[in-house]
Amino acid sequence: MLYDRVEQTWNLTGTGPLSLIAPSDASRRSFVQAAGNGAQVFYCIETLDQTQYEYGIGTCTAGSPDILTRTTVLLSSNANALVNFPAGTKRVFSCLPAARSGIGATPLTSTWAAGLSGNGWRRDPLGKIVQWGTNSFTNSTPYQTQNITFPILFPAGLYCVIPVNGDIAAQPNMLVGVAERSQSSFNIRASITGIFRVDWEARGI
Repeated sequence: MLYDRVEQTWNLTGTGPLSLIAPSDASRRSFVQAAGNGAQVFYCIETLDQTQYEYGIGTCTAGSPDILTRTTVLLSSNANALVNFPAGTKRVFSCLPAARSGIGATPLTSTWAAGLSGNGWRRDPLGKIVQWGTNSFTNSTPYQTQNITFPILFPAGLYCVIPVNGDIAAQPNMLVGVAERSQSSFNIRASITGIFRVDWEARGI
């Protein structure tokens, strides 16, 4: 979601999707070049005088021009809401607020929070969330899609999901992987038929 040397410009107005202008500097990359079509990315938009700015998570879409859709605002000059940018050139680049980095950051809250059940979650003061669980399924065919819902929503973004064979003694040859994922759930597919168990962990913000 965070990529090096990604910078483009935008010269329209409003709070909607951005029609991005390709980098003029050959040393810079576009969001689509770095992340790929349909990827979620961290972004920052700012006016050239830096008086108006917006940090967030968006989705980049390849096209003519490429589009950046603003989905979640993390920090902005408009009380952390979408900024209605004025006309003129704005810089658009890959970045995230320091409070989301976990490096020398000021906590977003003063406390931890958790739901420590079988399928549980934990959120630290910087807003980072770890979730985990164990789920059992029955496949009628190999690689059948099975869905797992996270105990809580990842409000700003999902970094990764790691599923593993939860009972290698019963299913020693089973392969399992993530097929699709979102901030609320993910799909897994296992290589066997019959009953199987998956243990998993997910991380995000």
